[in-house]
Amino acid sequence: MATRRAGRLKAAPWPVLLSVGVAFAFALGFPALVVDDSPGYLDPARAWAAGQGLREGNGHPLQYRLPLFPLALGVTIRLFGEDPRAFTLMNVGFLVLAALVVRRALRPRGRAVADAVAVAILLYPPLLTSAALVLQETLLSLLIAVVFVLAGRAVEGPSIGRSLAAGAALGLAALAKPTVLPVGVALAAIIGATGRRSWIRVGALALGCALVLAPWMVRNQRVLGRPEITTGNAGHTLLGGTVSNRIENWNTFPEYVEARREWEQSGQAEEPALDRHLARVALRRIAAHPARWLGLCAERAIRFMLPARTWFVQAGLSRTGTFGPTYLIATAFNVTLFALAAWLSAHALRKRDLALLVGPVIVFGHLAAYAVVYSSPRYGVTVGPVLIAAAGLALAEIRRGRQRLGATTAAEGAPAAP
Repeated sequence: MATRRAGRLKAAPWPVLLSVGVAFAFALGFPALVVDDSPGYLDPARAWAAGQGLREGNGHPLQYRLPLFPLALGVTIRLFGEDPRAFTLMNVGFLVLAALVVRRALRPRGRAVADAVAVAILLYPPLLTSAALVLQETLLSLLIAVVFVLAGRAVEGPSIGRSLAAGAALGLAALAKPTVLPVGVALAAIIGATGRRSWIRVGALALGCALVLAPWMVRNQRVLGRPEITTGNAGHTLLGGTVSNRIENWNTFPEYVEARREWEQSGQAEEPALDRHLARVALRRIAAHPARWLGLCAERAIRFMLPARTWFVQAGLSRTGTFGPTYLIATAFNVTLFALAAWLSAHALRKRDLALLVGPVIVFGHLAAYAVVYSSPRYGVTVGPVLIAAAGLALAEIRRGRQRLGATTAAEGAPAAP
């Protein structure tokens, strides 16, 4: 009995458990900070917690944000009130779940790899500190991690049920941020390249996503008069992305002010929704100056790969635009993660191991979606767990390749049998 108990203790994933403890200790020590974007989530969360449904600060039905994070905040407010520590604990809970979900998925590739990836997800400062902000990046990182796991299973063991589940996870993530949807197209291509009757499984992926999104679309048709999925600021964001990558006030930059004045003077005759008018203005600007827009997209891709330090800036521990030694080290680490993910994608194509391709496709597909519209380093948190998982898998594949090479060399150097 004692021997069995000692064996269980030895087999326990102590580094992971200690990292979970550190993450929750951080949550207790650092109440969540309210930043510029926070009211867009807090106002509908407060309204929902008060039994008024999801409503914005002006009392109108929610349209500026998607519903998932306001609902999560609303549940937390109803249970614990507006305690900032409760918000941090909620976000840390999302991060812990993301780490555990990824760890479980990576176990077949080796326990050491799975544990190391989980610890990195839990303790990497850009991910952990994002939990101390009233923002949805940590929730989205969990949802995208679930997409990673379920899509990987749908590729490794092709079945209609697994494809349906992966599609449902994709739809759920889209209820937090629609920029995840373009990744679904790439995942559909991977699922379509595996096994027989692939078109049925691709259809199941699309169906699973549609079933999750359908209630939100029906609600928008009934409440807003249009069956939209996206947030009410998509056109606004696209317009900003044609102007600059450093917009300080989204309500006062000249191009927005002019476009809004144009819409108001037209009497909303052409387009009753301001955001759609802003999207049209943005598309006109892109068509007029495509090279400048592509340059902004390239800059956004680089910004996306920088480590997030929003919490450090808000807490007064760092300053935007500075590059101290610590930030440079974190930047080098982040760039290494992306380089390993890129190597893994090439390796997966070379080996024709499409399951290894799922992680890089999610990472770079999400990056591309943000680069087209607008990007901030804090958006990189959303793919943080999958990025670290892809890097861990890349290192495992590199190690495995060296072991095979060493075994082959040793066999070739062995003396011939008499």
